Amino acid sequence: MSLHSFRGSRSIERVAARYLVLGALSVPLALAGCSDDESSGGSGGSGAAGSGGTGATGGSGGSSAGGSGGSGGDGSLCEKYGGANNVASVVKDNVFPAIAGDCRISAWFTSLTDNMQTHVLECLTIQTQEVFGCAGVTYAGSSSSVAPCRSMSEAHANLGISDADFDALIEDVAAGLTEAGVEAADIQAAAPVLLGLKSDIVEDTSGTNTKATCPASGGTGGTGTGGSAGTGSGGTAGAGTGGTGN
Repeated sequence: MSLHSFRGSRSIERVAARYLVLGALSVPLALAGCSDDESSGGSGGSGAAGSGGTGATGGSGGSSAGGSGGSGGDGSLCEKYGGANNVASVVKDNVFPAIAGDCRISAWFTSLTDNMQTHVLECLTIQTQEVFGCAGVTYAGSSSSVAPCRSMSEAHANLGISDADFDALIEDVAAGLTEAGVEAADIQAAAPVLLGLKSDIVEDTSGTNTKATCPASGGTGGTGTGGSAGTGSGGTAGAGTGGTGN
């Protein structure tokens, strides 16, 4: 997971984000199936996913995760933030848009078919609900309305996801959760799961985003002067070329 209010503090975003934030949320989105394989075995499972999926209870709550105090009930984060339906709304309205709108990694999702985007969203929702402790929700063995939700290693095999891709995903998930009103301490509470997931997701240890579509933002080219505007018949009005920024 990684954040809106945290975006003002890069040290929190890079360190806390990598090890504390997102725990089970960033990764499930590919674990939900970043590849185009729509029929990869598995069945059943229980879930309270937002929009379809096994045992889904439609996520019709608002996009805000609600207040910060405990609300009685079972004392889970799910109860604190309005129940399974509201958690589903947060994933749909805040988390997923933050991921899909990030030019560093958006191509992983925008290149998917509509069905597979639905699959990713629903499986991510199920895992988020499980991480938040929503009653009766279990990711393992669950299915979206499209296909079974796969394990982390199976969903990410041979995708070549890099460290930089993973970091961007973490930041976006935390940003979406924070935007929805989830407290930093609660985001961090889900973090331990992340430590056991990264090795199943990242195959490229480089610091480069593998499918970035961000516009080039190089420096401005110099304004060199090529020749001198000759005053005689042989002079050439030289149009110098400065450096082009990458």
